Amino acid sequence: MLDIGRPDQWSIRSNDPWRVGFRWGDADAHDVAVVDYHEQATTMTRKLAPVHPGRTLRETLEELGISARQFAVHIGTTPRRLSLVLRGMRPLSADLALRLERALGQSAAYWVNLQARYGLAVATDDADAGIRRIKRLATTRA
Repeated sequence: MLDIGRPDQWSIRSNDPWRVGFRWGDADAHDVAVVDYHEQATTMTRKLAPVHPGRTLRETLEELGISARQFAVHIGTTPRRLSLVLRGMRPLSADLALRLERALGQSAAYWVNLQARYGLAVATDDADAGIRRIKRLATTRA
C-alpha cells in the first residue's frame, strides 16, 4: 500500500495507470474507488498553457535591463515586430532567431525549437474531433 499524502487515504497501483484508492479504518477498507491516473495526468498537464517563446525573450530582456525598443534597434528589426513576438501575437521567425543568436549568444536552433514546441502544443490543444478520429495506418514489411 502507498500513502498518497492524504489522511486515512491509501492507494495501490495496478497495471500502470490504474490505482485502487480507499480509506482505511477499523481494520477494513472503505470508500474504494478505481481511478485511471493516466487520464488525470493528461488533463492536469493540459491545464498549463503553452509558453510562447516571446515570453522567454521578454524575461531575458528584463534580466538584461534593456527595453524592447532598444533591443529592436540593436538587432535591426522594428519595435512593432519585436513587440508582437514579446506579446505572443506573432511567431518567432527563423530570421529573428538568427538575430537573437548574434545578440544573446543562445543558438538560433534554441529559439526555433521553442517556437516549434509552442506551435505543436497549441495545435494539440486545439485538435478537433476530425484529427482525433484519424487511425494509424498499418505498416507491413516484406
